[in-house]
Amino acid sequence: QISQKYKGLDEIWLIARRKNRLEEVEELIDIPCRILDYDITTTEWQEKYDELLKEEKPKICALVNNAGFGKMASFKETELDEMMSMVDLNVKALLYMTYKSIPYMHEKAKIIQVASSAAFMPQPYFGVYGATKSFVNNFSISLYYELKDTNITVTSVCPGPVNTEFFDVASEDGEPSMQLKKLVMANPEKVVKKALIDAHRGKKLSVYGSVMKGFRGVTRVVPHKLILPHVNAQD
Repeated sequence: QISQKYKGLDEIWLIARRKNRLEEVEELIDIPCRILDYDITTTEWQEKYDELLKEEKPKICALVNNAGFGKMASFKETELDEMMSMVDLNVKALLYMTYKSIPYMHEKAKIIQVASSAAFMPQPYFGVYGATKSFVNNFSISLYYELKDTNITVTSVCPGPVNTEFFDVASEDGEPSMQLKKLVMANPEKVVKKALIDAHRGKKLSVYGSVMKGFRGVTRVVPHKLILPHVNAQD
């Protein structure tokens, strides 16, 4: 969708750890792509990316930070390494990528940060993931205002459940909470389409679907202490 929306692109850089999946994506894009198979849960990729920027001196018109994963379980039953990796990917990698890319962005460039509706309130049994996405959302909106004078816009994308591989890692299929999420599972193409439209319009927030817009509205007007006793991913 980016290759169709943004005309005149010379190249798209695809960054993720699974090279074979990036090659599958490349087949769908009608302009040249550069595959950078970095594992951004580590720190080794940072020097590579920094050096590449210095060598190529690209004019970035759009940055999309979409990588992330979550785990739906109680804090005490989740492996510490898994939670630390979640912070490394959802927070640290996004922060580094954004910081290093901004100096190479041209006027009117777009930064699209994929957060989540989990950012709207604390998430028992999804706590670390929700906290990382709250960081992404708050950071993105703060950066939106900081960059106003540059004409670079930042859009925080906060969908609900989306029909991707995310829940293959996050939850067991039989969990009641997973069954509920399936009822409001969004089409990824439609979520992306709305995100790109909202970014083009310079909006700081993109929320897809009436259910998630309603959820956001409830979390803004109803005290969280009244909601949280009824939220339990394990029931």
